[in-house]
Amino acid sequence: MKCIRCGETDLTLFYASILKHSDYRCKRCVNLYQKEYRRNNRDKVNANQKRFYSWYAPKLKSSILSHYSNGKMCCAVCNSMTNLSIDHINGGGSKHLLSLGFNSSYQFYLWLKKNNYPEGYRVLCISCNSHIKSPKGRKCQPTSRLVKRALRLGLHRSKDIIDNLQSPHLTRRAILEAIRRLTQKGEIHRVEKGEYKLPLLTHLF
Repeated sequence: MKCIRCGETDLTLFYASILKHSDYRCKRCVNLYQKEYRRNNRDKVNANQKRFYSWYAPKLKSSILSHYSNGKMCCAVCNSMTNLSIDHINGGGSKHLLSLGFNSSYQFYLWLKKNNYPEGYRVLCISCNSHIKSPKGRKCQPTSRLVKRALRLGLHRSKDIIDNLQSPHLTRRAILEAIRRLTQKGEIHRVEKGEYKLPLLTHLF
């Protein structure tokens, strides 16, 4: 077997998917052909890309998120239903994507689907995903949104808030620090020792 354009015979220089067809081209010739095709058919390529990102890409993302959230379509930490993405549970997401040669999330979603939804992934919102660990690897503090959400659920004692939020990613110390910061900013009020509440909203008519 050899490339029909340049005569290359080294199989390591062919894409695996190309080997399934009779129109053999090595990686270099495939890349040159695609570059030339895009240059000569710019309008058609742009139309196909627009169709992909407006229809197939959102549908693909929804199916991936639905699978890894057991159909709930919400964050595994705070139950948020907005700005969701796939998180590597054991970390190393950037290195994994780099090793696969991917430069977009949709390439990764396609890979997950083609590999029958492998384990080791979960759904997180952007906020929780970015606050799991700090750049130096230390555990991050919970967002004020999580603490406020606990208060809205009727958890006013700090002990109850800690029991509700504490996880391998959110330590007791980090939660107490978040409560302290919110109290200093006036976003929550301290009723008595160890008990807090959200400020009442007064509407003037």
